Amino acid sequence: MTTAVQVQYRRGTSSQVSSFTGAQGEMVVDTTNNRVVIQDGATAGGFAAAKLSEVITNARTQVSDGNYTALATDRTIAYITLTASRIVSLPAAASYPTGSRLLIVDESGSCSATKTLTLAANGSDLIDGASSAVMNSAYGYLAIESNGANKWTIIDQVQVAPVSSINALTGAIAVAASDGAIVSASGATVTIGGPGGMVNKFRNGAMDVWQRGNGSITVTTAGGYTADGWSVLPTGASVGVAQAGGRLLTKNALQVTGATSVTDVIVKQRIESLVAAAFCSQTVTVQAQIYNGTGGSITPTLTIKHASAQDNWSSPVTDLSAAGLQTCPGSSWTQIAFTFSASAGSYNGLEVSFDFGNNFGANTKTVQITECDIRVTPGAATGLNSNPPPPELRPVAMELAFCRRYARSSYAPGIAPGSSLASSIIIPNLAGSAITNGNAYWMVNFDSPMRATPTVTLYSYNGNAGQVTNAATSDQGANTAAANFVSAAGFVVYNNSGSTLSIGANGFVNYFANAEL
Repeated sequence: MTTAVQVQYRRGTSSQVSSFTGAQGEMVVDTTNNRVVIQDGATAGGFAAAKLSEVITNARTQVSDGNYTALATDRTIAYITLTASRIVSLPAAASYPTGSRLLIVDESGSCSATKTLTLAANGSDLIDGASSAVMNSAYGYLAIESNGANKWTIIDQVQVAPVSSINALTGAIAVAASDGAIVSASGATVTIGGPGGMVNKFRNGAMDVWQRGNGSITVTTAGGYTADGWSVLPTGASVGVAQAGGRLLTKNALQVTGATSVTDVIVKQRIESLVAAAFCSQTVTVQAQIYNGTGGSITPTLTIKHASAQDNWSSPVTDLSAAGLQTCPGSSWTQIAFTFSASAGSYNGLEVSFDFGNNFGANTKTVQITECDIRVTPGAATGLNSNPPPPELRPVAMELAFCRRYARSSYAPGIAPGSSLASSIIIPNLAGSAITNGNAYWMVNFDSPMRATPTVTLYSYNGNAGQVTNAATSDQGANTAAANFVSAAGFVVYNNSGSTLSIGANGFVNYFANAEL
């Protein structure tokens, strides 16, 4: 059998060892503290070796959704699940090795202002002068160190303390623009620059501009433009559209009145590619105010499409189909708002449609829409939006200039083209002039180019299409006023009647030029 060999080193109490000077490399045992002491042949007491309990280790204690009493041997306490506020009870500061760090970390990502992790000091011990410390942010951590007596000090942390207002924040603040603006930072300076000036990309969002007339407009099932920028598409039968009183922030609204056999009403706007390009692959919020005059609740839907090629609407692509909007109670105004992820194809042009459903089968049933806004909203959650940014409602002069890129009229605001006895363009100095067939006698230059070459319709003073009126307010016959050399910059008026035209001292003519999408 094997013979065991027992080895014993020189040993003594802590007091004896502290006065002993051993040979270089000799080990002795401190029987008071149960530790090995290495001698160097010169230093009295030698050099005591650390015990395992005194060595900083990388031990990790995993906690699953519960209170926990920390041990003096713990170095990392990691919460892997958290469904409610929990407490970590610290050991006595005097029992924890000095120079060792205790780390408490939320690995669950669930820590928050309502699901906190609280570090509670033992007895009269303090943590940075307080009896406890609180963690309240997802994936946050807090590291503390003991003074070996009665105090813990926070030496590192990542968390967000709750504050009552942004003015109470003392750390880093994230800055984002709600209007699609570019945000950049350099040093202590934050710069916010807008990409083009107008945040709201809708035209005529307050329904102030009506170049086709603000009285009752009959719109058939083929659909048609009404207020500038806005077209109405009924199903089943024609509807009436007119300018109506607005809400608190606006004077005007677009009102649709139903009729027997009407089974659906859609109000929509197409946004030109040069404007809609700002939406490309962005988070976008659309909103409007709706007055429901149908006699019952309605729930509109929202559909978003983009053009398949630049401003080509022959085969549009659907990006969002009939998304339900907020329910609109009867006889009241309701804000509807929805946030969606715009397609990369938005740069070809965007169509926004509000569908009010089968709720207009009588001429007593109406709906109004105004305060329309569509803009880029970085960081907004997609879906129904209960708190959209305030709508940008531009002054009527700005909107009229914008709208005249797509349609323009010589009539006064709100007067329908073709109206009788409306003020007209005066064509002067024609006395004695015989205007032979095919010759031009007037030129119209637009004050700004239109979107594309328009379709031009000319009207007499008395409202007859294709005729010019003489100084005695008599119309001069068919095709005496025709448009030629039409471009985005203007056109000329010429005689296309087939015979010579003599107007007299002055002539009168009106026009409507249409370059809508």
